[in-house]
Amino acid sequence: MHKARKGFIVLELVAVTLIIIVGGLSVASCYRLGVRLMLRHNYKQEAFALAQATLLELRGDTAVEQVDKQQENFLIRGGKISVGANSNYKMLFVDVYLVGENKPLVNLVGYD
Repeated sequence: MHKARKGFIVLELVAVTLIIIVGGLSVASCYRLGVRLMLRHNYKQEAFALAQATLLELRGDTAVEQVDKQQENFLIRGGKISVGANSNYKMLFVDVYLVGENKPLVNLVGYD
């Protein structure tokens, strides 16, 4: 009868150990997801500030027609496009990408 109890106690210890491991891994994965979301948000804020500065640069400078530069972890592309054939207005666009990604973090469009 004592051997049956020892086996049951060992089984309980294994079960408790597995529950603790699974709980720890789930907490760690939730923490990792939270950190990843916060970093992505910070990247978006920084990309938006860079896009605004580039849009103002395009608007202020008449000589610059295209922008294609890399700044820190971001790739900035933008330019001016004529709106109509007889119009003096130009559409300004700026796309900011995180290096290594194909989808832009920020798209800004303005008119000059």
